[in-house]
Amino acid sequence: MEEGSRGERCARWAVAGLWSILACVLLEVGTLFGAPVSSPLAPSDWRPARMLVFFALSLPLALWLRGRLWARRGPVPREGGAASGPAPGPMARPRPVGIHDLLRASPEYAFFAMSLCSGVLCAFLLPGYASSSWDGFTHFDVANAMSYVVDAEYTGADVIMATHNAHDWSQLIEGRRVLPTKRDAEARAAVHDFLADAERNADPLVCEGASVLGGGTWVAPAHVGNIPNAVGLWFGRLLHLGFDGRYIAGRVAGVLFYSLTMLAAMRRLRGGRLALGVFSLFPTLVILSASYTYDTWSVSLVAYAFAAFVGIYQKGHDNLSVREASSPLVPFVLGALVRAVYFPLLAPFLAVPSRRFSSRQACVRYRALVVLAAVAMLASFAVRFAVAPGGGDPQGSAEVSQGSQIGFILADPIRYAGVMLATTANVLSLDRLVAFEPLAFSAPYVTAPASVQSTTINALLLGLALLVCVLDRTRCDLSLARPPVKALAALGLASGWMLAVTALYVSFTALGAPLAEGVQVRYLLALVPPAGMLLLDFGGVARRDLGARLRWLGPLAVLGSCGLLASALVVTFAFP
Repeated sequence: MEEGSRGERCARWAVAGLWSILACVLLEVGTLFGAPVSSPLAPSDWRPARMLVFFALSLPLALWLRGRLWARRGPVPREGGAASGPAPGPMARPRPVGIHDLLRASPEYAFFAMSLCSGVLCAFLLPGYASSSWDGFTHFDVANAMSYVVDAEYTGADVIMATHNAHDWSQLIEGRRVLPTKRDAEARAAVHDFLADAERNADPLVCEGASVLGGGTWVAPAHVGNIPNAVGLWFGRLLHLGFDGRYIAGRVAGVLFYSLTMLAAMRRLRGGRLALGVFSLFPTLVILSASYTYDTWSVSLVAYAFAAFVGIYQKGHDNLSVREASSPLVPFVLGALVRAVYFPLLAPFLAVPSRRFSSRQACVRYRALVVLAAVAMLASFAVRFAVAPGGGDPQGSAEVSQGSQIGFILADPIRYAGVMLATTANVLSLDRLVAFEPLAFSAPYVTAPASVQSTTINALLLGLALLVCVLDRTRCDLSLARPPVKALAALGLASGWMLAVTALYVSFTALGAPLAEGVQVRYLLALVPPAGMLLLDFGGVARRDLGARLRWLGPLAVLGSCGLLASALVVTFAFP
């Protein structure tokens, strides 16, 4: 059959379809095999809707794998036995042989190994009630429901973890009014016994359809960030692990997704991998990756999207196709969906000059796709406000009224501008960034804030990240060191932050309050990679090619960030 013919394409789709059918059947059996109530031996427990979802997820993966296997078949021999592919060059780049050469040539693998090992360690050592916020239980609830797709089942321990926030835990553990930390062995034992008893004795619950235990449904754009944890929970049930094992499996899946995505992001860059690697080892991110929050989903995918965007610039190639230029849009949309207010970060994507494209039509189509992605993300949260403008976040102030807040902002925009500036100044204040809620080393409900150790580690990590980000530049970064790129990046970052503050003011804060409530420093983490890649790219440094000339920069970045992360873990889990 001739390659590329209609028959060959039909055969490829048929083979992929058959593999997808097999995959959806196996996934359905695995779901029922690990469920506490259902069984794969009971035909009434099989769900066609769930199998359809499994088929829809398996088909593109099967097509991609089929294409990759077809491409790996190698070049087609010409007449006479000569291969049509290019012959390997005699000056092939040698593999790094020493540690110093490895840290210079492929530092991303050292960052990946440290991130993965540290994250898995946190997944096992963090107590079950450790959370990134008061409403962290909702993320577990969504992940558990998502792991079943439809008709989610909850054991007694699942019900407790899906319905009790951090304040409830402080009341449950022997009536204490202070939240127990990971150092409180007695509290950890009480929690373990409490959950084990519920797992053994409480009757399982079943939520019909796509609903979750706490009300509502998991089918929402923002819940895409819970996919890694849902996959981990699914595998935990497949292995028939107890509640502790299932809960840790969900955490480990989050760690694995974060570490692999950051590794892929570093691999997309020709220069700047060291700075992104140092950022990936921020203890805040490593600890959050071992929880059920979707922060690291957002941070890692946004970082990957901007790394892909910068990598396209660094190649210096013209004749860009629409597919190549728009490839960063998919990870950006997936990552930013959990906080769709960050859609203005797409502004720098419009800075690609038209001369870089293969045709003017390709440039127009690319920019239309960027605008379409921004509009889709805007609609994902604007429609919700338009349809249900009355209520607010149940975790926020009791006096929240979205409709009234929007009216207040529109009626007095100057006063609201003062509210936004005051909120930003409060979040970015030195005492909060360095002591109360350190950006690089903040472990909510795990370590006490304002400790000397956490403050010192945070300051050293931020200083190291800033130094490496400025110096790790080569000549390939010159194309991005232009005023239009920096202006669009600054506009996108400022607009995204203002919309994030506004969203919390509308949905979380009492009417007319002088400050927006619920704004946390960790919300800045998703803004750090684009800010570092675009705003700290100085032409004078790039012209000197310091990233290639400074031989000590790689070892300093890798060993320094790994040592500081190890110190942070010691402070978190070993110090009294």
